[in-house]
Amino acid sequence: MASLFDMSIKRTAGQAVGYYFFYLVIGMLLGGLSSMAIVVLYCVFTGQCQTPEEGTEIGKLIGTKVGFVSCFLYITALALWQILAKKLYRDKNKLAIVLSVLSMLLAIPVGAVFALIPLAFITTFENLNKQVIEEETEYLSNLE
Repeated sequence: MASLFDMSIKRTAGQAVGYYFFYLVIGMLLGGLSSMAIVVLYCVFTGQCQTPEEGTEIGKLIGTKVGFVSCFLYITALALWQILAKKLYRDKNKLAIVLSVLSMLLAIPVGAVFALIPLAFITTFENLNKQVIEEETEYLSNLE
């Protein structure tokens, strides 16, 4: 369970699938709760939800938009977390950056179901932080 929150480790294909489903469920819960909270606040402060039917209609209109915005913010946060934890911004081929941007772009029209696929793939990348430490150690030992 602790390794699900450690973005710096290199995951196997099976672990990447587990990562996908775990963060999909978390994203769905966050999206649903944020949508529900915004709709409730809207109904309370505007007083436009006099009947359950009106509340349902307003919930569909506002909740869907809030869900997509929260999904985009969620995917963006996960992508940045992975890039920074693994130091992938130092990578020469920039594949991780491209996949992260693709995830963020997918989050808007299709949601987390498809946007998490590239992020799950990024979890299988090597942690460049270890490589950088080894290179710096080797460089320093050559200086002596």
